[in-house]
Amino acid sequence: MTSGHHFKLGLTAGFLIYGMAGGGAAEAADAFGLRPQSTYFLGASNAGAAAGGDVSSVIWNSAATTVAPGLTSSSSYTAIAVSLDETAYGGEFVEAGLRRTTDSGTTRAAAASVYTYQINDQLYAGLAMYAPFGLVTKPDNYWAGSPAASTQRIFSVDVNPTLGYKITPNLSIGVGVQALYYQTRLNSGAFGPLTGTAFRGEDWGVGGTAGLLWEVVPGTSVGIGYRSAVSLELDGSYRGPGVYTRATLDQTMPDQVTWSLRHAVLPGFTLLGTAQWENWSRIDNLVVTSNSGAGTVINLNLRDSWYFAVGAEYQYSPDITIRAGIGYDSSPVTDFNRNPGLPDSNNVLLSLGGSYNWSQSIRLDAAYAHAFFDDAPFCIGSGAGTSHCVSSAQAVLVRGSSDNSADVFSVGLKYSLVPAVELEPYK
Repeated sequence: MTSGHHFKLGLTAGFLIYGMAGGGAAEAADAFGLRPQSTYFLGASNAGAAAGGDVSSVIWNSAATTVAPGLTSSSSYTAIAVSLDETAYGGEFVEAGLRRTTDSGTTRAAAASVYTYQINDQLYAGLAMYAPFGLVTKPDNYWAGSPAASTQRIFSVDVNPTLGYKITPNLSIGVGVQALYYQTRLNSGAFGPLTGTAFRGEDWGVGGTAGLLWEVVPGTSVGIGYRSAVSLELDGSYRGPGVYTRATLDQTMPDQVTWSLRHAVLPGFTLLGTAQWENWSRIDNLVVTSNSGAGTVINLNLRDSWYFAVGAEYQYSPDITIRAGIGYDSSPVTDFNRNPGLPDSNNVLLSLGGSYNWSQSIRLDAAYAHAFFDDAPFCIGSGAGTSHCVSSAQAVLVRGSSDNSADVFSVGLKYSLVPAVELEPYK
């Protein structure tokens, strides 16, 4: 069934996959994008993520390479428990006797790291390693949605070396190169696990990052970061009934712009904010093309998404800082293009976190977040070229809804080594 192969490119109910750690699921985000790369910023729902405050801000803004003197590293380790309770209410697959319910959620682990090094008083180098895209959906049984989409996996690693330059003590710019490794697995079950289709492919792509960080007045900073689109030609294999051959899938990952603010309103109390736009409308219908002529159409038809977050940071004592935040995500997936393998919906993220200064060089971070998703109805219709119930002439193959939620637990470690002597000015 070429029109029924869909997969959730992203964290539909919250999956973060980090390639360096061998794979895993992650937290709440949108489409197949992953949001929680940093324990520090997860505690405030990513509010303030591109405005400095921590070296992990480099993930969103290359100019944040300049935020810490000396040599600094920040690593985050995250566990995500995702619930995707999917129920089929009707359609031909239900009438054929397939099970009506399944849980496609998983519990996984993830990691990300950022390193920065001060070369002189103006020039800094950095390296970020994280997973911008990820997905795991795995039904716990063969059910009425399996013919449209069964196990789906996306695995990515972005290696992002950066350079930051302080134009003035309060104004920095930054640029970077992103080397993106991307791997996908897309399965559908047809009317039995041995009669379905599967595509597996991988590729490396290259893009860029850039940013600006400005401390407007002491205690108030604004940042803007850009991550470019990356074009991929996934090369791999296609398997169908009686067919096993080489296949390719062309795909362009979306560009992203993030605006953030940090504003100290009182001593020890800072307000945080973020707005983020992602160009998911780059992804329309994806076509898997095989050497034998067999293949499949992946109907996504995503829309651009926005994420908004506000939060606060309170320095309880010289060694303890507390954070909290709330975020709202407008999903790229709508009622029109949602399917059992892509059950994403608009969601709200609530989070709480904190930091403890173990010593002058070591800081420990912890954060917890819960994602509340809107109801996610889906309807898959017959006919090539589209798989959604858009016409009364289409037979309804499966109609249902997904009830989603995600719990995210994260711990982090920051280590800093500040030089004892002042660096020579850059010449």
